[in-house]
Amino acid sequence: MVCRTTQGSGHDEHPNRYADELTGFDDWEHLRFDRAAGDEGGGPAPDVALEPTTDEMTGHRARLVDALVAAGSPRPASRPRWAYAYMDRATTAEAPIGATVPLTPSWQWSTGRLDPATAGRRATVVHTGTGTYEVRLPGVASAAGIAHATPYRTAYRGRTCGVTGYAPAGPDQVVKVRCFNEAGAPVDWWFTIFFAAPGPGTAPYATVRYDDGAGGTGSVNPVFNAGTVNSDGGVNRVTREGTGRYRVTLEGSVFASGTGYVQVTPYVDGAGLHRDGTTPAAYAGVTGDPAAPVVDRERSFSGNGEVPAPTRLGTGQYRGPSSNEEISNEVAPELR
Repeated sequence: MVCRTTQGSGHDEHPNRYADELTGFDDWEHLRFDRAAGDEGGGPAPDVALEPTTDEMTGHRARLVDALVAAGSPRPASRPRWAYAYMDRATTAEAPIGATVPLTPSWQWSTGRLDPATAGRRATVVHTGTGTYEVRLPGVASAAGIAHATPYRTAYRGRTCGVTGYAPAGPDQVVKVRCFNEAGAPVDWWFTIFFAAPGPGTAPYATVRYDDGAGGTGSVNPVFNAGTVNSDGGVNRVTREGTGRYRVTLEGSVFASGTGYVQVTPYVDGAGLHRDGTTPAAYAGVTGDPAAPVVDRERSFSGNGEVPAPTRLGTGQYRGPSSNEEISNEVAPELR
C-alpha cells in the first residue's frame, strides 16, 4: 500500500485552525491511500526493514565513537617539536630548593634550537621539594604530546621517576617529575626527560596517555586526550587484564608488523616499585645478545640484594627476574 499527500494550489483553500490560533495546512485531511497490485493476493509482499539487534546497535555506536575520537585526536604539527635533557641537578647542593638552575648544555637538545627566537636558550630545572622537579624545555610548547621520565645513575638501587604533569608555558614546555626510592618514599634523584608533540612524517607513530580516573582499575576504550595520538588515523585502546597488567592496542595496518620501540613511563603522583618496603620487588636491564642476555647490574635491582636473573624461554619470551611469571616482549627480544 502506498501513502501520499496531496495539496491544493493554496493553503487558504483548506484552512485549519490549531489550538494556538495559527492557520496551517491539514496534512491528515489530504492523505490518499493507493492499493498496489498484489495487496489482496498473489503479489509479492513488500520488503520490510528489520529492527537492528542489540548487538548491531552496540556495534554501530562503538564505530561512531571510534570515528569521533579519531577525528578529534591531535593532528601532526607542521614541523617537528621535541626535546631531550639529562636532569643532572638532583640534590639540594646541585639545585637549591626553589632556584632555577640550568642543565648541562652538552646533554640536551631541542627542536627549539631551529627557531631563531629560542635557539640560544637551554633547559632548566626548579627543584620544588624532595624528589620533585619542574623541567623547562625551551621552544617546544604544545597542548598535545607526551612526556617520558627515566631514572638515571641507578647504580643497582631501586629508584623510579614518574611524570606528574606537563603543560606549555609561553614558548616552552614544563614537565613535572617525582622520584622515589624502593619503598616508595620521595627521594632526590637524577633522570632523563623527553617530550614530543605529534609531528610530520610517514613513519608509524603512536602515543597513549592512560588515565581511567579510577586509579588504573579500569579499561579505556578508546583513549581520547591530548596525549594520545595514532598516525594511521585509528584509535588506541587500553584493556586492564588484571592487577597491574594492561594491554594496549594501536589500531592501524601500519602497526601490524610488530616492529619498532616501546617506552613506558608511570604517570602518577606517588609511586615507587611499591609502597610496602616489606614486599619483594625487582627489575632487570639486560645487554648483549638477546638469545643469551647478560644482566646490567648498574640498571637492575632486587629488594633482597640478589642479582636479578631473567631466563630466556624462547623467542621474545622471558621469565621475570625473581618470579615464575612469564614476560612476553614481541617488539624487541630483551628485557628493559
